[in-house]
Amino acid sequence: MKETIIVDPFSSGVAYAPEFARLGFECIAVWSSPDISARVSKGFQSRHFVGNAIFDIDSALERFAGRRFIAVVAGCEMGVAAAEALAARLGLPGNPSETTSLQRFKYDMQRALEAAGLRHIPSVLLHDETEIGNLPSCIDERTFVVKPLNLASTDGVMFAREREGVADALRRCGWGKVNDLGERNRGFVVQPFVQGDEYVVEYGGGYSVASVCRYRKETRNGSNFVYAGLDALDPHASRHADLIDYTVRAARSLGVRLGPRCTWNCSPVQTVL
Repeated sequence: MKETIIVDPFSSGVAYAPEFARLGFECIAVWSSPDISARVSKGFQSRHFVGNAIFDIDSALERFAGRRFIAVVAGCEMGVAAAEALAARLGLPGNPSETTSLQRFKYDMQRALEAAGLRHIPSVLLHDETEIGNLPSCIDERTFVVKPLNLASTDGVMFAREREGVADALRRCGWGKVNDLGERNRGFVVQPFVQGDEYVVEYGGGYSVASVCRYRKETRNGSNFVYAGLDALDPHASRHADLIDYTVRAARSLGVRLGPRCTWNCSPVQTVL
């Protein structure tokens, strides 16, 4: 039996194991952290996995020692770092560990895009609360987005207007707290708000485009980021050629060599992640 490990099979990652089983793979579920919140992990479907359970990584390797795994897959964003480290540990194909932070952390990602000469969002990183009183001059009268460095799905994201609004938002952030992904907040990023459509370009290793979609978000129930829908678009349409070209070049600059990725937010004027 061919066996694969799925790290954090939550969110859209719940769809992997049933399909892998259909193709003749046994799946073993592991989590990247025991502190992942119930809000994130409640979608786990144990019936699709060996032992009908989820294990921490070391326990899984001990219990299934001697098995011949053929792949390690990240079920969702939070599992990327652990999956790449585990693949390297097992000698399996994966993305280089030295580029993991570029794919996972928002500030590192934008710096890599800038270094590659690609469109990006200018970003300010704050490591702790003591830096709030010394915001750089680029934090001016515009509207900004304040977001955790290492979270996902717009969790903890806030809009802020002008310098004092940004400072106030930063004071209300969960500095040093364990977040929903089971990770301690490593800092917060401030970026100018870029308005435009948000697209998803999905592709696998070798940069084969699987789909192009457009998110629709609305303000509801006090949140600015409620996902109202997802429109599937024609990836072969000429109007999407620049978008797809950008994602391929961005993926290369972020060290993505293997596995499905990812979400790119784009406007007609400025293309960003």
